Amino acid sequence: MLVDPEGGQVLGERVMSAPGSTVYDPGHVVSESLVTRELVDAVPADLTASAVRLTCHVDEEESSISCEG
Repeated sequence: MLVDPEGGQVLGERVMSAPGSTVYDPGHVVSESLVTRELVDAVPADLTASAVRLTCHVDEEESSISCEG
């Protein structure tokens, strides 16, 4: 997960191959997704009705993120 260190916003996700992989060279980017944002006047009702809202916390000591909703 790629997170903006200043604002804590999720920027995207990157999956990379691990050392010892027999499929890709170590560090090869296997998949990547990016998050874009756009300011709108209103969110469509069908989208808000189906949305799942989570509260996430960063544990810097464990270098992890946990979310609950």
